[in-house]
Formats: sequence, structure tokens, C-alpha cells
Amino acid sequence: MQCPNCHKFYTPELLQDPRNADAYAAWKNGALVQVAFPNATPTQREQLITGMCSDECWNAFLGLEEKHA
Repeated sequence: MQCPNCHKFYTPELLQDPRNADAYAAWKNGALVQVAFPNATPTQREQLITGMCSDECWNAFLGLEEKHA
């Protein structure tokens, strides 16, 4: 998958486990992501939906600045 923000190619966390291949196929064929991946975190599901590779890319995409201590 390619991140739409930084354009880096990466493998989403859920797809790093080959046991999720059937769930991924179900999602690609129209199943709701929360049905296909019921034990995934919302962040893991969102990564599949949007393709954003990281929180840093989400923040950059949304125009949020990192808070530095």
C-alpha cells in the first residue's frame, strides 16, 4: 500500500499477519471493516481505509503540528 500523504510504500499492520488474508479479502469484497476485522483496533482499521501510514502522516495531512516539550 502507498501512503497518500508521504507516498511511502508499506504493509499495513493488519496485513503483516498472513492469518488475516481471508478477512482482507472479505473487506475488499464489501464487508464492513469492523465486521471483517472485529478484533482490530480502530487505528489498525483506519490504516486500511485511508492508507495513511502513521500518526505523523495523519497530523501532517490534517495540518496539525507536533507538540514539542
